[in-house]
Amino acid sequence: MLTLVLTPSLFWAAPRLDLALARAPGIGSCFRPRIDDLPSSSSSAAGWANHIIVAGCGQVGSHVALALHALGVPVIGIDQDFRTVNALRAQGVPALYGDASYRVVLAAARPERARALVVALPDYGAARVVVLNGLAARADLEIIVRARDPRSSELLRRAGARDAVEPELEGGLELLRRTLTTLAVPQQEHERILAGVRSGASAATEVGNLLRPPEQKPAPIATDPILRQTEAKVLPEAWVASALAHPDPDIGKPHLPGKA
Repeated sequence: MLTLVLTPSLFWAAPRLDLALARAPGIGSCFRPRIDDLPSSSSSAAGWANHIIVAGCGQVGSHVALALHALGVPVIGIDQDFRTVNALRAQGVPALYGDASYRVVLAAARPERARALVVALPDYGAARVVVLNGLAARADLEIIVRARDPRSSELLRRAGARDAVEPELEGGLELLRRTLTTLAVPQQEHERILAGVRSGASAATEVGNLLRPPEQKPAPIATDPILRQTEAKVLPEAWVASALAHPDPDIGKPHLPGKA
């Protein structure tokens, strides 16, 4: 029980304590991130300019970094998983090993000279720190950030990100788009429906209107007294025809074939 109570507080306090210790005189060097692997003083790093920084190159950020590299756009990745860093380097993408939420690590990617900063970290707190550090390096830096939900998306925009993207939402929209194609919904309707979902409005009514078959007039209700009494409108046509031809005057019900 004590663990359940303390764990959230420790998660909140640990990174802040780490940063505070890193700034402490005398002992701060023991808590600062290792930057010996960061080519901050190399000739290649000195020439970095007008590039894209991708902070967090996991399953989401790696797609961004590799695609930009394939397009010939200068890109620099940052990740704290050494295997990810090596994988990017093996494909020709310059990558820095370290936690991008540390200002010294982000500074090694030259954010003050970058064209844009893509923050693909899954953790809201770390992403917000990177946004703030990026803007501290250059106030007009274009920042696109990953967000886990609408609330964090709004908060990250308030922190200074130009745009926030929710991978779960975008994945759901792509599934919806392909489903609409399967259902033969006109292509011109796709964007309108997807925009409605993205804005938070439900598109269920619009999709329903598009997929609902043409309205059919209800079958006429029988006006003959005998048919109304027997609800013959739900009987097979052959029985209804026989009932009309041979009514039983005693009970006011049609004579059905096979019945005594």
